[in-house]
Amino acid sequence: MHDQDAIDAFHQIYYSTPERTIYNTHWLGVAAQKYPTDLWIYQEIMYELRPDFIIETGTYWGGSALFLASVCEMLGHGEVITIDTQPIAESHSTRPAHPRITYIEGSSVAPEVVADVRLRTDGAQTVMAILDSDHGREHVFNELKVWCDVVTEGSYLIVEDSNVNGHPVLPEFGPGPMEAIELFLSMNRDFAPDRSREKFLLTANPRGFLKKVAGSAVEARLLVTEAKLLAAESQVERVEQERLTSDTEAEEMREALASREQLLQEIVAQRDALAPERDALAAERDALAAETDALVAERDSLAAEQAGLSTALEDLEKSASWRLTAPLRAVKRGLRG
Repeated sequence: MHDQDAIDAFHQIYYSTPERTIYNTHWLGVAAQKYPTDLWIYQEIMYELRPDFIIETGTYWGGSALFLASVCEMLGHGEVITIDTQPIAESHSTRPAHPRITYIEGSSVAPEVVADVRLRTDGAQTVMAILDSDHGREHVFNELKVWCDVVTEGSYLIVEDSNVNGHPVLPEFGPGPMEAIELFLSMNRDFAPDRSREKFLLTANPRGFLKKVAGSAVEARLLVTEAKLLAAESQVERVEQERLTSDTEAEEMREALASREQLLQEIVAQRDALAPERDALAAERDALAAETDALVAERDSLAAEQAGLSTALEDLEKSASWRLTAPLRAVKRGLRG
């Protein structure tokens, strides 16, 4: 069993650094925006099936077409028909030339393009297709409807980049290849996702390796059952991971509580150790308070005594003044008489 969360995390890291990974992948010097794990699966399928034709929608620089043609060359059999709306790739004057590659300019769902390819592949024993053009759900669904009849029984109709729209990358993308696959499979029982082709765990095409199993009900049921088992296994792993996470969080909480209890005990011990000193300080505080009260009482007594002296002094001053001015008052009375 594997950890789907770890796989998704690596997938997101791989996809989030395209200048280092996706945009920096080449075949014989030509850029090929594919996961190496998927390219390896492609050559395994080609070795097993020996396809007469491989139809590719979305050529871009032509690196993947060159890879497929190179494998055909090594097998000594097969041709690549690759379709793109542009005659050349951005910043490239030409695409790689190879005797086993045929370039077709036009939309992968245009009637004239489809008719041309059907004519070229008419009578072929084994035809497979790889869809890698516009990744919007409607366009991919139309491609699936167009090319499903061209793909031969036992071969593959591969939908690329079903990992977008949160499967697990680019959650903001909107309905794309994965949603087109789900819609197509709900309407067409001749195909089933071959999850064994995702054995390297990292793939840009989850549920995208659609094998044509028409006429082989047993194989179709086996593929569908395997897909369900893988989905169930993934769900079990997620539940187990959640349980482990929950157990870890519970253990961390228990450790935090134990640590807090130990800290509380240390604080209580420190408080008890400081109790005698605290009591001595309280006694000293009470003694100082009593001394302060005595000083206040003494101050109040002195203040009262001082007030009494001030009153006596004022009375004495008044009495002395009266005695000193008595002769003068007598003279003034004589003058008036």
